[in-house]
Amino acid sequence: MEFSNKLFLINRDLKFSLKVYLEISLGIFFFILFFRPFELNHLDFNNQLLFIAGCSALTFLLLCLFFILIPWIFPKLLTSADHEKRLFVLINILLCLISSTAYAFYIHYVGGVNLSMYLVFKIVLICLVPIITLVLVIENKSLKHQIDSVHESNIKLKLMVHENTGNQTEMIQFISDNKSDKINLLPGDILLIKSAENYVEIVYKENENIKQKLIRTTLRNIEEQLRKFPEFIRCHRTCIIDTKYILKLTSGYQGYRLKIMDYSEEIPVSRQYLMDVRKALGIN
Repeated sequence: MEFSNKLFLINRDLKFSLKVYLEISLGIFFFILFFRPFELNHLDFNNQLLFIAGCSALTFLLLCLFFILIPWIFPKLLTSADHEKRLFVLINILLCLISSTAYAFYIHYVGGVNLSMYLVFKIVLICLVPIITLVLVIENKSLKHQIDSVHESNIKLKLMVHENTGNQTEMIQFISDNKSDKINLLPGDILLIKSAENYVEIVYKENENIKQKLIRTTLRNIEEQLRKFPEFIRCHRTCIIDTKYILKLTSGYQGYRLKIMDYSEEIPVSRQYLMDVRKALGIN
């Protein structure tokens, strides 16, 4: 994967990008606070904290400038296949030079620290840390993206094999409670079914397109219809999913979530059904 695409992976999620840059800046803050690469004894403790916070803020602003603002203003800057690597190296060199210069001016004129060759050397090393860290983060993000892509390809291949076996010929007929609405679907075409107040929303595939259908019934009735199909499991009180379409199970501050193939919205997993989901995915 070319590096411009790797950089796009992190920059397309602005919240994630800002989080990474903030964490890098906080790392700089704590490094300077605990290891004291600059002589700050002439400042009282509060002014030392303000000075170090300024270093951290400087790092954050420069990262945002070089890796968010400049690519946004010049979107084709890092997408030229002929000069992509050179441009990325050049941007990192410029970032290191400008960061080092900004740090030197800030330390000398704001911190009142006299500059020396040894101090400049330490400044350059500190300014290299955000660049190296960001490269590692981008590589890690790229590897995760490639793993997800391979996993998704494997799932699609399994679905194709499953469809070609001819075991998915039995149609399921979903009928509304008042008998006024119905839809016939193959089990393999159903991604998930969600409750929507007095209705259920059936998410299914039709000619490789994702579609939704509202039926006035209850999720309990749907669950009874799908009981003879073991690939369908309850993951939440509001949702039934086809385990064949699960890409991965993640956990965070919002709890456990499922990423479904070809479906942008993440599906919540309640603790009541977590063991069933783990078992279906082969996770101990």
